Amino acid sequence: LHTPHPPNGRPPRVRAQAGHDGGMIVFKLERERPAYNAHQGTLYYVKDRYLRTYDFATQRDNPLISVRRAAMAGTNQGPRTLSYNPAENALLLTSDLDGGSFELYIVPKEAARGDAAPEAKRGLGASAVFIARNRFAVLDRAANTIQIRNLQNEVRRVMRGGRGGGHLRAAMVRRRCKASSRASLMAS
Repeated sequence: LHTPHPPNGRPPRVRAQAGHDGGMIVFKLERERPAYNAHQGTLYYVKDRYLRTYDFATQRDNPLISVRRAAMAGTNQGPRTLSYNPAENALLLTSDLDGGSFELYIVPKEAARGDAAPEAKRGLGASAVFIARNRFAVLDRAANTIQIRNLQNEVRRVMRGGRGGGHLRAAMVRRRCKASSRASLMAS
């Protein structure tokens, strides 16, 4: 295994190479694409420790809130997905930390610089997506369930799975696709 050094002498952080007589293989060690979601001309994304917004019209990039990062965060430990609820200005971040976890942030519509960051509501789950204006679903692989929660992070309903998590994941994908298609129809 060889880690190439660029001309500046600093080792790269995102790749390693292995070579042999037949050629070379490059291994990516980190995701190149951050967790993001776009809504009506604004891109919400996570970079470093901040949830940021990018306004396509003005081309301005602004930090919105600071998000947690594990003390031992290593490769691929940042947020994996970001789901945005425009009705409540709420954001759900999912990551692989703690075996799968989510953070729910409700951001004030007119947050001023220097305002205290909203406190995250956290929980465990492999995936989390908004399914209604004030509800989101959390996939719990360990219990083979989907939990429906409100914006106070209280469990309102639990749906049990059948023969494994595959059915639950398929249900969440179908639900997310329906929600996405409805959102695109409403935006048109």
